[in-house]
Amino acid sequence: MLFFKSALKQLKMNLFMNILIVIQLAAVIAILSALVSLIESRLEFYIPFKDEFSSQGYLCNFDLMVYSDTEVKEQIGEATLECSYWDNLAVNEQDLENDPIATTYIYSDRYIEAYTPSMESGEWLNKQTEYSGVLHAVVTPNNPMNLKTGDEFTLTDSLGTSQQAVVIGVVEDNQYTVGASFYNQTDLWNRNNFYDMYYTYNSEVELPYGSWGIYLTEEEYRNSNFYSGSLQIYGMAFVLTDGMSRAESEQIGSILTANYSTLYTKDLSEINSNSFDFIKEQLYILLPIALCIFFLTMITSISVVSISVSSQLKTYAVYYICGAKWSSCSVISFIYSLIICVASGIISIVALLLLKNKTETVISLGLWEWAVMSAAALLYLVFSAVIPLLITHASQPKEILKKE
Repeated sequence: MLFFKSALKQLKMNLFMNILIVIQLAAVIAILSALVSLIESRLEFYIPFKDEFSSQGYLCNFDLMVYSDTEVKEQIGEATLECSYWDNLAVNEQDLENDPIATTYIYSDRYIEAYTPSMESGEWLNKQTEYSGVLHAVVTPNNPMNLKTGDEFTLTDSLGTSQQAVVIGVVEDNQYTVGASFYNQTDLWNRNNFYDMYYTYNSEVELPYGSWGIYLTEEEYRNSNFYSGSLQIYGMAFVLTDGMSRAESEQIGSILTANYSTLYTKDLSEINSNSFDFIKEQLYILLPIALCIFFLTMITSISVVSISVSSQLKTYAVYYICGAKWSSCSVISFIYSLIICVASGIISIVALLLLKNKTETVISLGLWEWAVMSAAALLYLVFSAVIPLLITHASQPKEILKKE
């Protein structure tokens, strides 16, 4: 407690300088965290399907016509198909011919678990409860039926078959959606890299055309009244040919190009190569900035602690003459620095949260951001413990007091 009181006394004695130190350290921590978020954003959309991108096979877009999964699987033989499916289902009393009918996407477990979009309310499909005859659905925002989280509604197909469903979540507007090529692709159009797997749902763009969406799980759909033995493939899909010869793989590619995915069938080796080129290009820009900020953090930490200790040498000399050891002075300096570090951390976190919630940025506070902020704080605390020992051991209390 005595050490803590002494540290607080030092803070009060140099209040203006300490406020500047807190602001400086908070700025460094916040900039480091923002930079990590920036780097993460360049990898965020590659990582969900990195295993597929690094496999042998093709990325395809089944968007011209709807094909039965049984037909396609029969044609591609031993190749593995990973895809989303489609159905044309009316909500409540909608007319399938005249009303703005939702595009109902049916996602496999792989697509559901791979990527979770930001939610306006509720939860994504991977958080659903056990199926009990009522379909769990996620819907797009501002939809024509005004469906909200918790709403129950009826789905009906063209044969008149119906089933109850409940909204478990609403996707946030202007979000990337996996494989949903019915939506506008905005700035991501045909980059021939991992971004081709994602489409953007923007209600301002889609709703004037009556376009909106409902997302269901493949598992529940197969157990629903609508399932008749096959599913209709639609959107972006992976056809994986691992374990097949190159000639066999190319034959599969020819079948896809000729019959199913005529406008977009890309070799995954090309997609993966282009993806890495894009990521490296982005990292080459960001890494020098990261290194500069790292060295700035080190220089700032050393300078701040050195200035702080130098300004407190007279106080430490008085403590020493009164019976304290230099190591005790170092503990006081450490506690003093810990208080500054905590204050800086709180300010930087509040600033980052404000930026995240009030502006359109990629800033987040995930595991890597916390790790970098903790590392910067730890670096500062290590210097705050070591530098006082180096300075005080090289000084004699009498000499310090005479200088003062």
